[in-house]
Amino acid sequence: MSESTQTTVEQQLYQNCTIWITSVSSWSGKDKLKASDLGKDPDDILDIIELGRKNVIPDEVRINMLKPSSQVTSLMTTVGKRFFIRGAWLVPNTNFMQAQTGLEKIDSNQAVIVEDLIANLPQIKEEMIEKYPILEDAKWPTDQQIRNRFKVKWHVCEIRGAEINEADPVDLIAAKRRFQAQLSETYEEYSSQIMEQARTAMLEAIHEISGKIEQGQKITEGTMKKPKRVVDDYLNIAQIFDLQDVKVEIEKLKVELENTDASDIRGNWDFAQQFADKLKGMANDIGDISGLSSDGTVKRVVRKGGVI
Repeated sequence: MSESTQTTVEQQLYQNCTIWITSVSSWSGKDKLKASDLGKDPDDILDIIELGRKNVIPDEVRINMLKPSSQVTSLMTTVGKRFFIRGAWLVPNTNFMQAQTGLEKIDSNQAVIVEDLIANLPQIKEEMIEKYPILEDAKWPTDQQIRNRFKVKWHVCEIRGAEINEADPVDLIAAKRRFQAQLSETYEEYSSQIMEQARTAMLEAIHEISGKIEQGQKITEGTMKKPKRVVDDYLNIAQIFDLQDVKVEIEKLKVELENTDASDIRGNWDFAQQFADKLKGMANDIGDISGLSSDGTVKRVVRKGGVI
């Protein structure tokens, strides 16, 4: 697949997807370790030592409680691809319903696990205290506290091409409408994180190639691929979040990369130096308008566009 074809495919992917932010929480089945648990007086514990935690339930029960987390990761890996920040996924519209029904099923199954745990906890507690007497004074959560700690949550951000339209199946339209009230809040919360990760990746790639040029290392077409790829990613992200001023500068950088061959850099040291300086200058310009300095550190909060 040529680079231009690949770019077109990636653009179509971004234009026909939704961003899903997932999170899974649960009760750890642990309590804070105390000095007395170790047969020590609190004064015997040095200030530089922090005591850890102790398990209050058997490993097999704890492992069973943690299943939903791995199930969510497995599901979202199947229906989409990771999207820059922890818990974020890019899901094609064709997999929208599969993602929704899959997460709902995991959430429902987790509720069963929770109620089963609550029903069996008195017996578990009795057996654990009998086996480990120090657990007599452990802090055990109430039934409602346990329920509150188990959550499978997801938010959906619409991006261009993912808005509700008449061609959508009825069930897809209904599912999308369920998320409408959450979109603005989710956008505000996560868009800056996603943009920051994308900018950092792009700036690192630019400094990597300019650094190699300055150090006299050999530049190949393979060397050029990484910055081209991350620039395309960043351009797509800027498009998603409607950052027009950022887009203009990224497109200039994209043109510069596409119009420069590795052979031109290898064969002309003066040209290579000029190219490296130009890349760093462009990175500085992008940092100035996007909220990052050219080394990737945060300078200010990025301007956010509205949810499409």
